[in-house]
Amino acid sequence: MKQLFIFFILNLFFTGNVLFVTKAYTDEVSLKWTKTLSNRYFDIISSPSLADDGTIYYAGVFCLHAINKDGTEKWSFKTCENSIGASTTIADDGTIYLGSYDQSMYAINPDGTKKWSYYTPAEIHVTPALGKDGVLYFGNGSNNESLYALNSDGTLKWKASVGRIASSPAIGKDNTIYVMTGDGNFACGLNAVNADGSIKWYFPFSSKCWTISVSPENSSPAIDSKGTIYIGNGNNLYAINPNGTLRWIYETGGHISSSPVINSDNTIFFGSEDKYFFAINSVDGSLKWHFLTEEIINSTPIIGSDGIIYVVSGGVLYAFNADGSLRWTYEVTDDWVDDDLSSPVIDNNGTLYIGIKERFIALNVNSKGIAQAPWPMFCRNQKHTNFADISSNSNPKDPVYNSTGIWNYSTSNVNNNCPGETNKIETGTVELVQNNNSVILTYKNRNYNGSVDHLTYEISDSYSYNDGIKNDNWFLLASSDTNASGSFFGTWSNGSISCKWSGNIVLNKKSNDTSQSNNSSGSNGDGGSGGGCFISVIKK
Repeated sequence: MKQLFIFFILNLFFTGNVLFVTKAYTDEVSLKWTKTLSNRYFDIISSPSLADDGTIYYAGVFCLHAINKDGTEKWSFKTCENSIGASTTIADDGTIYLGSYDQSMYAINPDGTKKWSYYTPAEIHVTPALGKDGVLYFGNGSNNESLYALNSDGTLKWKASVGRIASSPAIGKDNTIYVMTGDGNFACGLNAVNADGSIKWYFPFSSKCWTISVSPENSSPAIDSKGTIYIGNGNNLYAINPNGTLRWIYETGGHISSSPVINSDNTIFFGSEDKYFFAINSVDGSLKWHFLTEEIINSTPIIGSDGIIYVVSGGVLYAFNADGSLRWTYEVTDDWVDDDLSSPVIDNNGTLYIGIKERFIALNVNSKGIAQAPWPMFCRNQKHTNFADISSNSNPKDPVYNSTGIWNYSTSNVNNNCPGETNKIETGTVELVQNNNSVILTYKNRNYNGSVDHLTYEISDSYSYNDGIKNDNWFLLASSDTNASGSFFGTWSNGSISCKWSGNIVLNKKSNDTSQSNNSSGSNGDGGSGGGCFISVIKK
């Protein structure tokens, strides 16, 4: 029987802090439906993906299954007679990509018919990465030792000799492809490959790959908004700079198969076979908190739209607040599980999907989709594109909001440790102009408790701000044509001093008149030299 356990737990962190869990949110999780595979001799190790129309795709033992929201099967696709260990990747046109142990990469139409297949001379265990230009990247875990780039029509663009592919690749904003590779002796490292197939750099790990044959048992890369790459190998979580140099290493007490995920404040979450779930500060690799679960953690966590973090360990789903406090646990299966390799996904209606042993399960949860964050889940987003672009992080069937016009805005619950600005609220007006999947923000009037700034920004991730670098990010949900709300966070540093801020923000549309636009690109009230805020406005 499925049970909801209410925990009153005393848990000691490495930092020496004591965490008391005194409240369980018992109404936040319930079983929606469950589907059992006909072949009970194989466990589900792939992770489900979501299409724009709400169809759920997951790879069973020998078939790709397309499932409706109510749990009924839409269709299944069999890849010859061999099993499947990889997960699916979905293109914007609905094409589903899937690698198989029969040594082929398949492109499947949304109706379940085969579009094309590409044969390679080795089994494919990894989930492919999909670039903005439609190029598909994947590799083999056997003697082939190649990273493939295929065009959307299934033709070969290039093939790079990088070593045996040990986990799923990831694509940076500059189109660099990052992939863990190994050799015949299981020596492991991270390869950075340019978009033309040339090798950019190679970073060797201190430990060997756990395996080259089953990619879910190796951690896959995650990329933050600055381009830093995070990946687990051996007992270590590595943070690697975009130029291939080491930023920091965090050592755990067990092997890391769990792929890291990254929150909107750039906290890194992952699990380890030492049974701990970790939250790490991305700046210096220091421990924020960790939580001891009952079993090892190989599954990759997921961050919900409301900031709740979910992870599976030993057949139990854990839900955490961002501060490490436990909200609840849910026993997903009665069977003993010591090796959860499937990672969850959450749809926009608050349904969490996960594969456990021979069952595919849907649970009702509070989170409505995934967080607008640099890397909130396995393979980056619900479509598993593995591409580091915040605009590709939209939940299924969430069109980008038409935000052109002048908006009033105000902040609240501000947490700001910058010198002279501690917890100051902010009000003013901004102009938002649609730009594909994002918007350009121009400050018309910005008021810090009486101090007014007039600024014009262009989209970018960071910009010069007097003597330092400032980053400012807003993530908004539009509740109507005239209202939007969400959260914001930012950092500032000049080498010797750094600070950060975060809080809630509300926007109310003032008018559709854009004639007040300030196109000045010279100096501004802050003394800065221009720069940017990135805003992702998504309709509920």
